[in-house]
Amino acid sequence: MFFYLLLLLQGFYKTSPALMGATAAVEMIDTREGADITLECRFSPQIASQDPTLFWQRTSTKDGKQQMENVFVQDRSLVPNYRLDYRPHMGRYDLLISNVTYDRDNGEFVCKVLATGLGQVLHSQTMQVTVLIPPGQPIISPASPTATEGKQMDLICSTTGGSPDPMIHWFKNDLSYSLESIPSLGRSRTAPTSGNHSFIPQKKDDGAVFRCVVSSRAMPEGEQYEANVTLSVNYFPRVSVSAGKENILRVERDSPAVLKCNVDAKPAVSNVRWTRGGRFVATSFTHTIPKVGLSDSGSYVCIADNGLGRPGEAELTLDVLYPPLVAVEARREAEEGESIRVHCNVSANPAPLSVEWIRPDLPEFRQSGSILSLHRITADSAGTYMCRAVNLVNSNGKSYERHGNATLVLRVRHKPGAAKITPEKPIATEGNSIILTCEANPSGWPAPQFRWWKDNSEAAIATGARFAINSAHLNTEGTYHCQANNEMGHGTSASVQLQVHQAPRFIAKVPSQKTKRSGDKDFEISCDAQGKPKPSVRWLKDGDEILPGLMYDIITDESENTVGVGTVKSVLSFTGKSRNGHSEIVPSDRGQYTCIFYNSVKQTESTMQLRVEHQPLKMHQYDKVAHDLGENAKVTCIVKAFPRPDFEWSNKNGKRLPTAIGQHYEVNDTILSEDMFKSVLVINNINEDDYSEYTCTARNAMGYLDTHIRLQRKGPPEKPNSLIAVASTANSVTLQWEPGFNGGQSDTKYFVSYRKVGAPDQISECDNYAARSDPKEGREFDCQKNSTCNVTSLDPHYTYIFKAKAINFKGSSDFSEEVSATTQLDGFPVPQRVTYDPSTGQVAVNLASSCLQLLAHVETRDEHGEWSTFKKVSVGGMSILEFRVPTPSPSPATTTITEAISPASLESETYVRVRLCLQSSGENVCGSFVKAEIGPMYINSAAAFVTPTMVATVVSIVVFVLLVAVIIIAKKCKRTQKKVKKDHELENSSSRPSIVTQQPPPPYYPSGMENKALEHSLDLGLDDPAKTVYGTTPQNGYVYHNAPNGHMSGGVNMPYIDNSYSNSNNGGSVNSQDSLWQAKNGGGEIQQSQSRQYTHYDGHSYGGMDDYGHYPPVQDDYLNQRNNYMATDAYGNVLKPKKRVDHLDSPYHDVSGLPDPYGEHHQVEGDENKTQHLGLSFDESLESGYSTPNSRSRRVIREIIV
Repeated sequence: MFFYLLLLLQGFYKTSPALMGATAAVEMIDTREGADITLECRFSPQIASQDPTLFWQRTSTKDGKQQMENVFVQDRSLVPNYRLDYRPHMGRYDLLISNVTYDRDNGEFVCKVLATGLGQVLHSQTMQVTVLIPPGQPIISPASPTATEGKQMDLICSTTGGSPDPMIHWFKNDLSYSLESIPSLGRSRTAPTSGNHSFIPQKKDDGAVFRCVVSSRAMPEGEQYEANVTLSVNYFPRVSVSAGKENILRVERDSPAVLKCNVDAKPAVSNVRWTRGGRFVATSFTHTIPKVGLSDSGSYVCIADNGLGRPGEAELTLDVLYPPLVAVEARREAEEGESIRVHCNVSANPAPLSVEWIRPDLPEFRQSGSILSLHRITADSAGTYMCRAVNLVNSNGKSYERHGNATLVLRVRHKPGAAKITPEKPIATEGNSIILTCEANPSGWPAPQFRWWKDNSEAAIATGARFAINSAHLNTEGTYHCQANNEMGHGTSASVQLQVHQAPRFIAKVPSQKTKRSGDKDFEISCDAQGKPKPSVRWLKDGDEILPGLMYDIITDESENTVGVGTVKSVLSFTGKSRNGHSEIVPSDRGQYTCIFYNSVKQTESTMQLRVEHQPLKMHQYDKVAHDLGENAKVTCIVKAFPRPDFEWSNKNGKRLPTAIGQHYEVNDTILSEDMFKSVLVINNINEDDYSEYTCTARNAMGYLDTHIRLQRKGPPEKPNSLIAVASTANSVTLQWEPGFNGGQSDTKYFVSYRKVGAPDQISECDNYAARSDPKEGREFDCQKNSTCNVTSLDPHYTYIFKAKAINFKGSSDFSEEVSATTQLDGFPVPQRVTYDPSTGQVAVNLASSCLQLLAHVETRDEHGEWSTFKKVSVGGMSILEFRVPTPSPSPATTTITEAISPASLESETYVRVRLCLQSSGENVCGSFVKAEIGPMYINSAAAFVTPTMVATVVSIVVFVLLVAVIIIAKKCKRTQKKVKKDHELENSSSRPSIVTQQPPPPYYPSGMENKALEHSLDLGLDDPAKTVYGTTPQNGYVYHNAPNGHMSGGVNMPYIDNSYSNSNNGGSVNSQDSLWQAKNGGGEIQQSQSRQYTHYDGHSYGGMDDYGHYPPVQDDYLNQRNNYMATDAYGNVLKPKKRVDHLDSPYHDVSGLPDPYGEHHQVEGDENKTQHLGLSFDESLESGYSTPNSRSRRVIREIIV
């Protein structure tokens, strides 16, 4: 019975789809393997009264097939592990599943209540039990996908083992939205679930990353699996050409054209195909046409194929640019009175901007357009006409004008005009050729014939436009005539006077050589020559011209014949008041004498070598030589003699010295030149007895010479001699001297001491501190071993006194005699502005401030355009100069001048000009002329400018003076209150003072000075010994003043580095080097060398040194270097004690803050650590305008001068 009922239920269930469709919605239940779950089936208890049939059915998938089976019927179990809560009377029929497994329990469970016998479904519940199992890792197929552009691509992402079937989504790159895909559900944990993303790949997909994301509710919340692949897309070639807009490459004709083909393809292409008009051209990516022509213009196509079946291509148009090609007929012949029209054909790319006709010989002729139109032509219309076209070619990003032209020769039938012979003043040289050329204006057409004749003879001597004389001679001179003629008639003749010149020719030459004896008398040489024009004569000795007077006399006799040929006889007489007996030959007469005759044609010369026999003459410079014991001494004797002398050496007793090679005495004789000879006595390993006087005797047929030379020990050098200044610039003076005996020391050096003694050409009213003299000691400049020395770092236009001395290891010499020199001006002042009112004749000259004594040189121009001096006015110290000049009268050659003269009408006619000159030099030292600006408005504007400027200046000065007075009074009151405190601090302070206790105030610079080369405020450092550096020459290494630690204290020297106080637009004086010092120092601390050399005295860390950047930096020479002056330099100065002088008698008595240049050297050893005082603030240090010279505090006091 039970089995029958079961079969009935199964059959009913299978055959009652209508009833199945009437069941309630499926309830989803998730569980995991091993869990216990209860499937609740609840119905109304009243149904139980009908004795219904209750059963549970299960539908699961096995081997891909669905199987349905009964689990319970009524309360009877059909499968294990299932239990039942069977209480129908309560409407409860629950299924309890223990130890859930996927294979058994994953599926659909249905609870049904059927009416017995009828099969009517009284109640039904469907439950989908899902046993949750996480899916496996996703796998993408293909793993390394390669696609072809335009062909469908499938990317499949699959995963196995999940329950329920997982969700699969596709993403591309970093996109947040998912891609379309077709899912394929496995419906079993043994069957894979996949998602297929199908798409048509494009070029942009190459390299794209496709990401597969797998998610399931069986996985922990927020967890998902991912896999990705990178897609490689083979895409068709994309071809582009390198050209401008519209793929047009514009290249100028005859320039190289580079056609570049750029291909983007995958796989890449190895070459391309260039075609033109369907014809193959090249296969390279870059196709170069070295020199393009017009035939190369056109369309070029670049084709690339990478085998994917779709080649790419791009088209490039080559546009060949070329300048205008102009074509006109070459020549045209016309009759006088006729009218003609000539067309000019022009081809150009781009099209020409202009086409015009011009005549090169007539600049004023010009016709625009391509048609030349001439009406009623005359003989003057004949000539060359040029059609010129211009276009604008853009090449390499720049625009260039290109020109093209062609010429037309217009011939007008007419008779020739007046003839003209060139050259107009012909001069021929005898024996040479000359060509005379004849032309007619107008030339005449048909082409004329030319006839030549000479003087008054009508017989033709030549025909043709050119008359050549192959070899001119004096008889060729005369008047030559030329006339042009053609079939239309004869022209006017022309004539020229031909002159024939003759080069100087010797009639008598000087002898080639001559030998005379010293003392011979009345010697002379002569030479004669003739030439046309009459030649002049010059005599040379050894290449230098001989001037008659002291040593020679020149007598010249001249004559000239009828044809202009001059004869000159010149006698050089060896007579003169500087000769012994007025006419005796002396040894210095030896040399090469040249007689030169010259005229406008050429010069010719005759040379004689004169030898003078004379006794030996001493030529060596020094009569002493110095060596130390044990050295090999060389005693040199040099003489000048002819004939050659013999040498003999003897000692002080007159005894001849025994000489031999390898002995104590050796002698080497040398011929230096034809009349110069040298003998060297070598004394080997000299001893004490060798220090003596030696006699060199030179003897020849003319006599002998005894020269005494002393051998002595090495010692100090002798002073330089004959000091002179040989050149100067604005900032330097070049000196030269004869070195004295060096004491036997080859390393002897020279130093130049110099000091400023004033500025020339200064006006007395100008208070220029920079023009004041330097102190007596002066400054030093290291000249190394040179006897010519360029002393630099001088101020422009100042007078200096120089003296030189020598120094070596053994000591130093005395100073040479002094010599003065003045530096040049560094830029000459010029008027700032010159204005001229033609209506009134008023002239105003604006002048910059200057301390020079200047002279204004005023010039006016006459009606012929010639400049002449109008007046000279002294303008020293003036700011404006006004005067009147006569108003010019109108002339035909100039623009008509009416009563109301406008500046515009006279812009091209400058009438007045002014320049400035040094008053002491006349007109030898002057600036450039400044031309006057024309018009009354300039005068008015200038006058309007002066008044408010002067008022503002006066008001500013008054306010400034009042302000300074208030500050000075306040500071004096403050110092009075602090006097007791200051004295106490001076007595108790025991520490060494700071060189500068605080930053010094900026220096006072007067206003109103525009000429910085003359402004004394820029040279205040010269008045302050604390800023005066003697011998400071950065290039020589001898006279730097150095800080003991190698650098200045931080910040001390920086106050004025950033802000220049000089009254100049460019931040410095004209001759200063402020900017150079600032560039080198970089605004930071000024680093200095640590060596201590050649220092006379020092200003000790003056904080304001950067205001004087054009002077060398100053540093401290004190601390512990007092006893080490000679440690680093063998040539260090020996600082001898000097007598102490009263401070007020010093040249520095008007400058405060000076150290004692002598006091330190007078202190005994115990005073070296003497107590120093440190209690003064900067304000307190201003108590006095002076500082005691022997004070060791070395404070810098800056005075404000009103």
